[in-house]
Amino acid sequence: MRSETANGRAVSRNPVSNKSPMRTKAGKWYADWRDEHGKRHMKACASKKAAQRMSEKKRREVAAKKTRASAPSAKSPKRGPRRGGTNSIAKLRRISRAARVPSNPGS
Repeated sequence: MRSETANGRAVSRNPVSNKSPMRTKAGKWYADWRDEHGKRHMKACASKKAAQRMSEKKRREVAAKKTRASAPSAKSPKRGPRRGGTNSIAKLRRISRAARVPSNPGS
């Protein structure tokens, strides 16, 4: 639903709103919403009013989940000092390699 103004620019008659248009199919009305991950969901309802209520309810639930998810997470405890670790393994490999290789292979 667009109309043109005197300067040739297209203007929408209806203001943009958060609500998506209600969908009907086979005598059912569909509630339409997106979850916290952005995936679209639709659920069939018997009446337009019921579909609007369902859609608003689901959107409120998603908004609540999003606000909870965006809260700062708790800090992990600091790690203690390392015991052994990769350095000690590398040292053992060098020592065992040195023990296997003869110091003077030509004699």
